[in-house]
Amino acid sequence: MSSTQTLVLLSPEDIHHRVQSSNSFSKAEMLAHKSQIRDARATKRGELSQWDGAKLGSFASAAMKAGAVIKDIKTNSSATQQTWTIKMVAKVHKSEKDALAAKVKAAAKKLNDLEEAYALANATKV
Repeated sequence: MSSTQTLVLLSPEDIHHRVQSSNSFSKAEMLAHKSQIRDARATKRGELSQWDGAKLGSFASAAMKAGAVIKDIKTNSSATQQTWTIKMVAKVHKSEKDALAAKVKAAAKKLNDLEEAYALANATKV
C-alpha cells in the first residue's frame, strides 16, 4: 500500500468527540465512516433541540466564567427558516506540548492533502 492510500479508522469515541468539538472530517474519514458520522450528528442535533433557554443560558454563563466573551450576534432569514448565531470567543490556553501537537496534526493533514493531490495528478497523466 502506498503512502497516499491510507486506511482511516476512527473509533466510535473518536467520532463522537469530533462531532462534539470541531465536527470536521477529512474526505477519507467521511468515506470510511459516513453512516456513523451521520448518526452522531443526528444525535447531537436531537440533544440540542431539547435545550431550553435556561440550559442555553447556563452554557453561555459557564463559557463566560471560563473567559469567553460575546463578539457578535447575527440573525439571518431565508424563505424557509431563521438562523441565530451567537459568536463567543476565548483565548486558548495550551501547554507548549499541546500547541506543538496541534501544529504536527495540522502539518500531517496538509501533507496528506498534498499527497492525495499528487497521486491524482499522477493518475491523470496516464
